[in-house]
Amino acid sequence: MPDLFHEILAAFDKVGLWDDGIELIGSWSFVIYQRQCGLPPYPLKTQDIDFLLPRPYPQRKQVDLAEALAPLGFRVGFS
Repeated sequence: MPDLFHEILAAFDKVGLWDDGIELIGSWSFVIYQRQCGLPPYPLKTQDIDFLLPRPYPQRKQVDLAEALAPLGFRVGFS
């Protein structure tokens, strides 16, 4: 999961989603804090990745997130 985690963050960066105010939250944010701020390891880590979207979303440009994540194996599906 760590490699995929980094690839997802890079894909978000490539399309400029950080500039629109999207934030990484949840247990994976602690990985960043540990590596960048020297915090001790956090014992709980889930398999999902959580992002916070500002509301209302200040979309500055159109972003096709499905297209940005497709090279990583993500597919759009509806049921």
